[in-house]
Amino acid sequence: KGRHALSVMQPGSGRSLAYELCARLLEGATVVVTSRMPREGSRAKYVTPDRLGEEFGAVSLLVVENAETASEWSPRFRSEMAGLRDAIRRISPGAILASAGTANQNVRNDIIDRLGLSSPYVHIGTFDRRNLVWSVIETRDKLAALKVVLAEQGGPAVVYVGRRSDADSLAGTIQGASVERSMPRGYRA
Repeated sequence: KGRHALSVMQPGSGRSLAYELCARLLEGATVVVTSRMPREGSRAKYVTPDRLGEEFGAVSLLVVENAETASEWSPRFRSEMAGLRDAIRRISPGAILASAGTANQNVRNDIIDRLGLSSPYVHIGTFDRRNLVWSVIETRDKLAALKVVLAEQGGPAVVYVGRRSDADSLAGTIQGASVERSMPRGYRA
């Protein structure tokens, strides 16, 4: 209905469904500012922050994915996101949806200010992931303990390490232990 919104929802919770659905239902264009590649079959127009100044015709909905990167309060701040407000003014979209994976109160306020959201509806989703189990195990042999945990887990597991070299070494070791492995999305070779 033309109201701006800020949505803070955990990754994997279907944030993109909201604007993909809008792209199919709204008359004008749905433009998504993102660093990701567009989905196949999407009716939304995906652009990087530097291409936001292009001509899109009437924009019904402008979506800023990972909006927390526009805030200097966020550890994920990206300087190319800082100039979005001027581009947004030029486009004059019917509504703006700022979508963030995480954002404390300072980051939320900064997103609202930096993107020029006027009286936005703010939705903060639940971060309760009942399917996740956190545990700490005291051991002298970390690798042996990890192999036992992974064997008992019987499903996906996330293992955090302090350095990239540790991740590379560990990934090779657990792959050799008949454990499927993959690197996280943020991992760059």
